[in-house]
Amino acid sequence: MLKHALYLAVLVSILVSGCGVKAPPIPPDVRVPKTISNLQAGVRAGNVHLRWSMPRENMDGSRPVDLASFTVLRREETRGCVECPGEFAERAKLDLRSIDGYQRKDNIIEWRDNGLREGSMYLYKVVGVNHWGYPSAPSNQVIIEWCEPPSTPSSVTGEGQDVSVLLSWKGVEGAQGYNVYRRQKAASFPLNPINRKPVREERHLDPGLKNGQEYFYIVRTVTICGKTAVEGPSSHEVAATPIDRTPPRPPVGLTAVPQKEGIELDWFPNAEPDLLGYHLYRWEPSETAPRRINAQTIQETTFLDRGTEPGKQYHYAVTAVDGSPLHNESRLSSSVTATYRGIQ
Repeated sequence: MLKHALYLAVLVSILVSGCGVKAPPIPPDVRVPKTISNLQAGVRAGNVHLRWSMPRENMDGSRPVDLASFTVLRREETRGCVECPGEFAERAKLDLRSIDGYQRKDNIIEWRDNGLREGSMYLYKVVGVNHWGYPSAPSNQVIIEWCEPPSTPSSVTGEGQDVSVLLSWKGVEGAQGYNVYRRQKAASFPLNPINRKPVREERHLDPGLKNGQEYFYIVRTVTICGKTAVEGPSSHEVAATPIDRTPPRPPVGLTAVPQKEGIELDWFPNAEPDLLGYHLYRWEPSETAPRRINAQTIQETTFLDRGTEPGKQYHYAVTAVDGSPLHNESRLSSSVTATYRGIQ
């Protein structure tokens, strides 16, 4: 009964800590969790998200940490009145024996608060509680200023480009910017957007991606409320796949030598790792455009053109083709000229 009464006294002291009331001493044989010092807050998809690390030791430095739950404390104030007298009330109790109401990943706890009121300021602290019911000291304080966010962006599209995706959407009146989120297949969207600052335009290029891999995106509006960036709900999700659009370099070293059965073409190999092969082009002096003469992609760097007529002059050029879905083709190489003499 003594410990139970002492616990209630300590908890009450925490709830009124904003008024400066000191907590009674904790018995020396009780190990309370270390105070949380990295509480963070942000507004995502119209909700307040709190994030903090699990304590790794007790206040006295001993391990393992004696931790059974977390208590989330919240205080609501008129905007701009952080220093006004006020009390923190218990907003949520997170039991570590279950995962209801919060997320836990890599020793990081994430908790979401909603139902906030326009024009209010919210102050949060978190307390760790041990198996005996004794709380740690309150964490650092975080502050959220709340405004209703603009509506959801619409007409979001994603276009796959070379190692990048170009996103665009229809602008929302009242939005002061946009946040863009990306995930891969079988993964969830991260807490932070891919843009460092809110995007001011109605489009965003996401570079440095892997060609051929599918990516998924959502966009949210952002409005600045005091010192808080308030996000609105998520747009519909779109998928896009970057695709290789960069052609190989034109081959070099092309030569044309008349032989008995035709004109032999040779050139130096290209060094691109995704090279598929080559296309060979031929045209006569009277023609205005080259014509491809190979039906299948040429794998070697030599080709015998048997479709020539004795006494005729021919111009030749070669291109390189990559193995991407678009089969990007290089520009024509420097041309060479040869006259087929026929079988001597």
